[in-house]
Amino acid sequence: MRRFFSRYMLAYDRFPYTVAFGTATAKAALADGFTQTQIEGDGDGEFDWSRFTAFAMWGGLYCGCAQHVIFTRVIPSLVPKTASAFAIKRMAIDQGIVTPLLFYPTYFTFKSVVYGGTLQQGLAELISDGPSIWARGLALWAPVSVINFSLVPKQLRVGFVASVSLLWLCVLSFLSPMSSPKDRDQDKEKEMSKVES
Repeated sequence: MRRFFSRYMLAYDRFPYTVAFGTATAKAALADGFTQTQIEGDGDGEFDWSRFTAFAMWGGLYCGCAQHVIFTRVIPSLVPKTASAFAIKRMAIDQGIVTPLLFYPTYFTFKSVVYGGTLQQGLAELISDGPSIWARGLALWAPVSVINFSLVPKQLRVGFVASVSLLWLCVLSFLSPMSSPKDRDQDKEKEMSKVES
């Protein structure tokens, strides 16, 4: 296992965006695939490949490349490791500013645009669903963020967060799946017909 982490860190040092993108894409794809087949699976055999692809691409672009910049450059430059309680301050920036003002808006608008919606529709869904999802996520992400900034080497930060967020993305994929408004309406109709039966 030590050899794997040594090679991963070496590759990350040489090709940070490629490794971050690959790690986060694989994690997002695994999370959505697991969610579709194991959590939501109702035995009908339908797998939503466009949702899977969209979730994987968003994972690679935001959770990989963007978070590489945020975790290894932006937040550390705002709060140097020498600052008192640096990990708590970095967590506050990550969870209090980056997550509600960048992570969730990116997620909801990306999801809307991929499925033919508008930025405004994505922002409307953010306003409707975002606060409760963010509040649920704080219980997990506040301590994870402190650990990430205080104990995890910078080359492993995206990989560490990717490992933990595998679980969170299953939750996010279930709470707010990357599906079209039409598909969501059809799912609601199915739910209503089950209730009425």
